[in-house]
Amino acid sequence: MDREYDYGFDRLMEAVRYAPHTVAGLVNAEPELLTCKNLINETVMHWFVVENDIEKVELLSACGGQVSEYALTQACSLGHVDMVYLLLGTGVIPDVNSCRIGLKLNPALPRKTVIKMRRALHRYGYILG
Repeated sequence: MDREYDYGFDRLMEAVRYAPHTVAGLVNAEPELLTCKNLINETVMHWFVVENDIEKVELLSACGGQVSEYALTQACSLGHVDMVYLLLGTGVIPDVNSCRIGLKLNPALPRKTVIKMRRALHRYGYILG
């Protein structure tokens, strides 16, 4: 395990959570912090996507943070409609099949949420078949 790698994730996570006013300067000085991952292969931005923390995802996005299609798939399967809109708006390209499967595998999602999710994806040109 690479200690410096984990430490970078922790440093950025702490800054975003407890001192958001310092994040831009920190990332400007050390842009590699945006790509540091935790033990389950998530960046700090990905972690906040799963937590549905729009404010922190917007902060990291403004600093150049990006997430994979997998983070978008997780947001879909968790029913985080506003987060899906945000990620699609920042240019994340969804794996439409994975999003469809994720929605089907979560029977706890209200029907209205599934409809909103389909509309969000459709608005950006993606159709869940």
